[in-house]
Amino acid sequence: MRQDGFRYRAGVFMHKNFSRFLLIPALTPLLLILAWPLLQVVWYGFTDLNLRRVRDVNFVGLKNYINLFNDPYFYNALLNSFKIAFWTLVCTTIIGFTLALLLNCEFRGRQFFRTLIIIPWATPIVAATLIWAWILDYQFGVFNHILTSIGLIGQNIGWYTDTRYALITIIWVTIWKNLPIVTIMLLSGLQAIDMDLYEAAKIDGANAVHRFWYITLPGIKSIASIILLLVTLWSFREMASVKLLTSGGPARSTETLVFYLFDQGFASYRIGAASATGMVTMFICLVFSILYMSAVMGKKET
Repeated sequence: MRQDGFRYRAGVFMHKNFSRFLLIPALTPLLLILAWPLLQVVWYGFTDLNLRRVRDVNFVGLKNYINLFNDPYFYNALLNSFKIAFWTLVCTTIIGFTLALLLNCEFRGRQFFRTLIIIPWATPIVAATLIWAWILDYQFGVFNHILTSIGLIGQNIGWYTDTRYALITIIWVTIWKNLPIVTIMLLSGLQAIDMDLYEAAKIDGANAVHRFWYITLPGIKSIASIILLLVTLWSFREMASVKLLTSGGPARSTETLVFYLFDQGFASYRIGAASATGMVTMFICLVFSILYMSAVMGKKET
């Protein structure tokens, strides 16, 4: 009897978890590929590994982390990363929601504009950044030529060579790159809203503002929460536009946390220090993700 009961419970367990067992062959190599490099980075963060002297590696404990938190350039890079993430999130959400509302309306050529909006996202980041470098060039840039032609500026502006405008330029390129996917995601959220809700609201006497506030906004809340996490993480790890446009300058005004890490690891060859910076960066992103998931799950439970 005991043996039959054990077999029954084992059969029920296998039946309920059979699909999970099928994932084991696929997840095992994936976990090994991710876990082994991560463990290496954790270990390197406690050493003085330098590519100039690979055979002479010493355990230094928390020295890399202490030096990191005592470095004013680290806080400058961290602040720039937060600025880029914040303004990219705000601007892409506002502009993307406006475009999504327009593309959700019935008009001739709507499918063409829906296809056109995705082009910046489909364009490789290196090619897109080089195009913006040409457009915003101090001497030959089209943008300066247009502004001087209509009298908005008296002389050319160094959009990515002047400390006053360089970070703004990086933020703008990041917004331009992320805007299409935000627009498409919000548009999908708008189209998922049942039109019968709007019809019922009209019958009940609700005006356009009420329909927008009580139907449209709640309908895209789940999509907006996903955008909040994705855009923040994408912007926080911005690297290509910084490297190609400014290389962290002028005067480190556009140096981000990821570029700071890149400079430590591949310009100065200090892999140990770069690994410590990478772990701190991962920890910041992980904390933000946990806070986001806690807030989302808390709202679902209430």
